Amino acid sequence: MATNTESIRTKQVSNIEQNQRGKNAAGWQNPLIWGELLLLVLLVVLSVTVHLVRGPLPGDVGLERAWQKLVLPHQTVTKVIEFASTVNWPNPALIGVIIFVLGLLLLRRWAAAVAATFVTAMGDASSYLTNQLVQRPRPTGNGIDILQQINTYYSFPSGHVVHVIGFFGFILFVTFQVKHHDWWLWILRLPLILLLAAIGPSRVLEGEHWPSDVLGGLLLGAFWLIAGILAYKWLRTVQLHLHAPYFTRDAK
Repeated sequence: MATNTESIRTKQVSNIEQNQRGKNAAGWQNPLIWGELLLLVLLVVLSVTVHLVRGPLPGDVGLERAWQKLVLPHQTVTKVIEFASTVNWPNPALIGVIIFVLGLLLLRRWAAAVAATFVTAMGDASSYLTNQLVQRPRPTGNGIDILQQINTYYSFPSGHVVHVIGFFGFILFVTFQVKHHDWWLWILRLPLILLLAAIGPSRVLEGEHWPSDVLGGLLLGAFWLIAGILAYKWLRTVQLHLHAPYFTRDAK
């Protein structure tokens, strides 16, 4: 019995090593790597542009005023969209991270828990650093309705957007990394999809960010989302090397 188990382990580890060598050889052919580079270039260009211009970029004022004019007269719709921002202020956002990471740990999804923590920490830290380097003033004037005046942080990029796209985007990714795609997972997926879709419009609607701030948040959040996916795949490979007999799926 022990011989059979060792034979299975040796075969699985051998397959993993072959797969990993193939991945390493074709690393620069991985579209995720190229996606990261593209996002980084776009983010740097946008950050430098915003820093030099300081005020709203072309299209910012028109888009923001049009969106507020369309939605603000409808209180119910406004409150629904605003909810995406409300639940992602620092304190509730931290509580959400703790709940989801603890849930992953309880489910013994070690790689996902570590990668999710990595995405959150790096996303929030890089968002703050970029915010302090660019130092773009918050929206003011130009006929914009400011629902809540924020004086403690600068405007670019939107930290809410970075956090939601990075962390909750990764949680959504994890829900598809299961062996059995049960219907009940959509109870979690649908709210996540709605949150991802609403967070950008929510920040503009409240007058706390320009649309270009949201774009910056999307770029930075997407960068760390992809980094988290790459980290997760690497951690899964490590797990399979250490516990090959106990896993039924190869790392992807």
